[in-house]
Amino acid sequence: MSAGRSDTLLSVENLEITLGRHGAWSPVRNVTFDVKPGETVGIVGESGSGKSLSCRSVLRMLPPGMRVTGGRLLFDGRDILRFGRGELQALRRTGVGMVFQDPFSSLNPTYRVGSQLAEVLRISAGLDHRAARSRAIELLDRVEIADPARRFSSYPGELSGGMRQRVMIAMAIAAAPRLLIADEATTALDVTTQAQILKLLRGLRDESGMAILLVSHDIGVVAETCERIVVMYGGHVLEAGPTASVLRTPGHPYTAALLRSIPTIASAGHPRRLAAIPGQPPEPGGNLAGCPFAPRCEYRQDACEHLDMQLSPAGRDHDTACPFAGPGVPPVPGPLPTKATS
Repeated sequence: MSAGRSDTLLSVENLEITLGRHGAWSPVRNVTFDVKPGETVGIVGESGSGKSLSCRSVLRMLPPGMRVTGGRLLFDGRDILRFGRGELQALRRTGVGMVFQDPFSSLNPTYRVGSQLAEVLRISAGLDHRAARSRAIELLDRVEIADPARRFSSYPGELSGGMRQRVMIAMAIAAAPRLLIADEATTALDVTTQAQILKLLRGLRDESGMAILLVSHDIGVVAETCERIVVMYGGHVLEAGPTASVLRTPGHPYTAALLRSIPTIASAGHPRRLAAIPGQPPEPGGNLAGCPFAPRCEYRQDACEHLDMQLSPAGRDHDTACPFAGPGVPPVPGPLPTKATS
């Protein structure tokens, strides 16, 4: 995968994030992926894999004590890490919007949702009070909130989880960003509401042409929504490429093991033990040398302890960090996973 190309909107290249002044721990190491204009890219991985930190670094919104210590973050060919305060504010206003997992913690419970949305519009678009209120109601309607004029005056606690998430999406798209980052935006929602939110995001993408970076631990969500997928584990990208290619012919043992552990409709009514991945994910705070999945991998070799974790071709636009398994990883039988079966 080549980062920094002229046809990409966002290029994350060899990103490294460390915790502590002396870099005692690197929860994200050597992460590389691209997002092209108008496409949807999914980042999938277990909790603690580094996917959310990688995305937050795009807006330079890392938690206290963490900082980017290596690599480049290019937006439209310009390095975000070199942005001054004004450039960074402009990026956050009109370049990149972000939707977080928990809308209740992102919304101020003491202010009406419409007032919070209107404030975003006054800051990002320079609208006056009346124009901001009118546009806020339009945005609430656009994200399919019923009776938007009435809901403008609601407090966050008076809305359902799905409606609060729609408000957060309205805020994120208020200034028509070119990239929307949805960080586990459907995780806390029921299955029906998840499907509605994903449909809404697809509609917004098709209508505006914005790109979407969708972060999830749910392969079914990514399979249904994204043209390309990035698989992360232990702070590294293990595999990346077109969604159908990666999920049908995985080039990394971790991806294949993850897919084998998903129940399917075909197995409904036929109880069986799911194919669990042996062992445990890496402990936070440890910087393992080589491939982080090696201790759990059936293809493990001594050389795995010294891998530099660079991606190499496994197919057309399909890359893997495993030089040993490759064609030895069996294709995954049956249909691709979906939200309904994952």
